Amino acid sequence: MRAPGLGEVLFILILVAVVFGASKVNPIGDAVGGFMRNLRRGMRNDDRIAVKPTPPERTDKPG
Repeated sequence: MRAPGLGEVLFILILVAVVFGASKVNPIGDAVGGFMRNLRRGMRNDDRIAVKPTPPERTDKPG
């Protein structure tokens, strides 16, 4: 099986942008990049894992 070419990658990126919208593409890319980084570190038996802290949930209600 061969790797996807430039045209195929561009088509997939455009399709993702249309389906998810431009505002969602950046977080999705960050998540995929973080996954790939952690996967490579895990394959090298590196114990450091990059994890972004999630913002705390807001419990106060306006009113």
